[in-house]
Amino acid sequence: MSPCGNNALDMGEACDDGNMVVGDGCSDVCAVEGSFSKCPSNAGGVGFKLVDKLVFTGSTVKIGNITQTLCGGNSASDAIFEVTPAKTGNVLVTLTTDMAFDAPIIGFRGACFQKPLACTDVNPQQGYSAVRGVTANVPVYIIITGSQGSEGGYTLSFTYQ
Repeated sequence: MSPCGNNALDMGEACDDGNMVVGDGCSDVCAVEGSFSKCPSNAGGVGFKLVDKLVFTGSTVKIGNITQTLCGGNSASDAIFEVTPAKTGNVLVTLTTDMAFDAPIIGFRGACFQKPLACTDVNPQQGYSAVRGVTANVPVYIIITGSQGSEGGYTLSFTYQ
């Protein structure tokens, strides 16, 4: 049995937000509550509260394409996260992908179906890491998708600096 609620992604966990609260996007058994393939404002979407650190593992394979992402602009599936910071500050965002995910893209935006503020191609061998400023109680939307139909597994984390 993994130590769910320790802010580390252990074997068998899909997420770990450092608590055992149900209804905050990551359940008391470290399972995702909802679907990554939709915006949280739609039925089945996923919204998370960032207190200190969040970490997720998942896959974009066949979860569905949301054409409004505007990152990638193709048939690749899209994982969309809504993360609401508990405090204002800087957050380190890290994305690593499996080698089968040959053309991953990460995007950031201020509203779920808004044009992305930034889209960045991710090298599967190097991953992605950047510090982003956040404001308390103002959601940030993160998109993981692929170019040219590329899909695959990923680990995404958020850590206050």
